[in-house]
Amino acid sequence: MILTHSIEIQAPRERVFAHLSDPDKVKQWAQGTEERIYLTPEPHGVGTRFKQRIREGRQVNEYDGEILAYEPSSHLRVRMTRGSTAMTLDCRLSGSSSGVTHLDQSLTAVFGGLFIRAVARLFSPFIRQLMRKQANALKELAEKP
Repeated sequence: MILTHSIEIQAPRERVFAHLSDPDKVKQWAQGTEERIYLTPEPHGVGTRFKQRIREGRQVNEYDGEILAYEPSSHLRVRMTRGSTAMTLDCRLSGSSSGVTHLDQSLTAVFGGLFIRAVARLFSPFIRQLMRKQANALKELAEKP
């Protein structure tokens, strides 16, 4: 399953990228994100591995994560896996000198097992809605002075 979303943010790309890449800022806009524990020493970039804890309903699930692309102010791609589920979020930023950033997001999710894939298709409108909601929360935070 591949879902995409684009949004314009009235903020410089550097600020938007900081909200995408800094774990403390991610917790402010990515619903359910509770903690990120790095398994790779700083500086963080391509190949960085981490554990991410996300609240999903009443339980907190732990995902294995890896940064696949890291180009400050322009591109961030992160893959997270848990069991037979793998999700890759690809964020590309572009913008003009006027301080407006265009964010293109693509979420690729792969689910193991026929039943889980069928259920995921049924829930894709809700996943798409969550993606939009989180992008709007990111926009709101990045646009604050």
